[in-house]
Amino acid sequence: MPFYIYKAKIAPYKTITGTIEANSEQEVIAYLKEKKYYPLSVKKKKSEYGIFHFSRHIKRKEITAFTRQLSDLLQADLPLVRALSSLANQSFSSRLKTIIQDLEDSVEKGETFSQALNKHTLFSPVDVNMVRTGEAGGMLDKSLFYLSEMREQEEEIRDKVLSALIYPFLVIVVAGISLFALFTFVIPKFTIMFTNLNQVLPFSTQLLIALSNFMHRFWWLVILFLLFTVRGLYNYSKGKKGRLWVDKIKFKLPLLGKVIQKKEIIKFCRTAGTLLQSGIPLSNVLNIVSSVMNNSLVSEEINFMEKEINSGENLSSLLSKSKFFPVEMATMTAVGEKSGKLGTMLLKTADIFVKQMNQQIKVLLSLLEPLLILILGLIIGAIVISLLLPIFQINIAG
Repeated sequence: MPFYIYKAKIAPYKTITGTIEANSEQEVIAYLKEKKYYPLSVKKKKSEYGIFHFSRHIKRKEITAFTRQLSDLLQADLPLVRALSSLANQSFSSRLKTIIQDLEDSVEKGETFSQALNKHTLFSPVDVNMVRTGEAGGMLDKSLFYLSEMREQEEEIRDKVLSALIYPFLVIVVAGISLFALFTFVIPKFTIMFTNLNQVLPFSTQLLIALSNFMHRFWWLVILFLLFTVRGLYNYSKGKKGRLWVDKIKFKLPLLGKVIQKKEIIKFCRTAGTLLQSGIPLSNVLNIVSSVMNNSLVSEEINFMEKEINSGENLSSLLSKSKFFPVEMATMTAVGEKSGKLGTMLLKTADIFVKQMNQQIKVLLSLLEPLLILILGLIIGAIVISLLLPIFQINIAG
C-alpha cells in the first residue's frame, strides 16, 4: 500500500503536514474531512527504490519487535514521544521507520497514540482498541505488553504450521518439475525406439507416449494454463464468494484441516482473552475479533455470536451450539463466566489447544513423509512399467 504526503488546514491560520498509508488519494481526503480538516494537497510519496520498484512488505516479526520494544521503553518510564523517537533510529526497515516517524509526529501534534495507529492499515483493530483502552485506563505500557505477548505467541504458532507445510510443499514442487522434465524430454527418446519396433504397444505405454507427445509439443501451453489457472483462482479467492469457498476447502483438507481449524480456535481464544483482560466489553471484543480472523467462515460465526450476545445470550451456550468450536471450549468458557474471569479462562484454553495442535503437527509430519514417498513411488513405478512392457513383450515373443 502506498504512502501519501498531505497538507491540510486545521484553523484559519494553521496548517499541518503528514504522511499516511492509504489505497488512494480519495481515501486520504475522506480521512482528513472526517477529522474536520480542510485538505490543501495530497501527493503520492515517491518510491525510495527508484524506477525498479518492488513491493517491500513490512514483516509481521518487525511489528512484533516494535510492539515489544515500545512496551519495554514505556515500562522504563520513558515518555511516549521519546520512546518512538528512539525506535525510529533502530534497525527496522525503511518503511517501518517512516511509519514510526509519522506516529511520533502525530503524537507531538496532540493526537492520541491510538488515533495515530488508526491512520495506518498496518495496525489491526485489535492493536488500536487495546492501545485506546490502555490510554483510557492510564496503563498503556501494560496494554502494549499484553499485545506483544499475544503477537509473539501468534508468530510461534504460525511458524510451527508453516514448518509443517514446507517439507510436503518442496517435495510436491520437486516431483512436479521432475515429472514435467521426464514427460517433455526423456520419454520422447523412448518413443523413437518404440516406433522402430513395428509392434502393437500396450495401452498404458500408448497413453504414456500420447501424454509425452502432448507435453513435448505444447509444454508452453501447459505452463500458460497453470499460470492463468493459479492467477484466476487467486483473484477469485479475493472476492467474498471465492474466499468462503477457499476457507471451506481449508477445513476439509485431509490431515491439514484439523491443524488449520485448531490454529483459528487458538487465535480466537488468545485475541478475545487478551482484549477482555484489557477491560473491553464482550460484545465489542467479538466485533474486533471477527475482523482479524483469517477464516471468513469463523468471522461470520463470531458476528452471529456478537448479535446473540447483545440479545442476552451467554458465550458458553453459543459455543456449545457451534459446529466449529469444540465442546470442551464451551465448558471452560462457562467456568470463566461463572467465576468472572472469562479472559483468563480463554487464555488458558488457548494454551491447552496449543499443546493439542503441536501433537497434531507431529502426527501430520510422521504421516505425510511416508505418504508422499508412497504416492511418488506409485507414479514413478507406473511410468517405468509402462516403458518396460514393450521390451518384455519382445523377449516373450522371441
